[in-house]
Amino acid sequence: MNRQEYMELLAYYLSSLPDEEREELLRDYDAHFAFGLQNGKKESDIAQELGNPAEIASEIVGPGFSAPVRRPGPDAARMTGVSIMLFFVHLVMLPLAVAFWSLFVAYCAVTLAFILSPVAFLLDLLLYGDYYQTKLFVSIGVMGVGMLLATFLPAAFRKWSKVSIGYGKWVARTWRGRA
Repeated sequence: MNRQEYMELLAYYLSSLPDEEREELLRDYDAHFAFGLQNGKKESDIAQELGNPAEIASEIVGPGFSAPVRRPGPDAARMTGVSIMLFFVHLVMLPLAVAFWSLFVAYCAVTLAFILSPVAFLLDLLLYGDYYQTKLFVSIGVMGVGMLLATFLPAAFRKWSKVSIGYGKWVARTWRGRA
């Protein structure tokens, strides 16, 4: 449960209190979230540490507390709008992501082919018996280029993975209402 959901649920359960008292309590719990976030905690961890909003409201209100019958549900209009927006964003981003990952796979294949070029030279020599010094030196040079390309491979993978995971997290936050 994120901060917004927790605070809305707590406000809902404390609705029987006078407005001034309820707002003061909500400010206190919001300050707990702010303090926890400053200390590097996640909103879900802070919400878990604070406890169940229904139990908190029961302790605050006392014996007269009766949990409301229904929990406030998601806003249908917002969910519809977010779904439509994400659909159109995905129409652009998913083909781009597939294209970039395809380029990465192609980069890996070219790097591997370059590194294995001396093996191809040896197979050519064994199968056809043609030995040209030029082919040997070209295969050694291409292998060097492949090794150079291989040095950039981990960094490229980390960078593109970070971008892809970041996009996925953004979609999840947007869907939950915390963009």
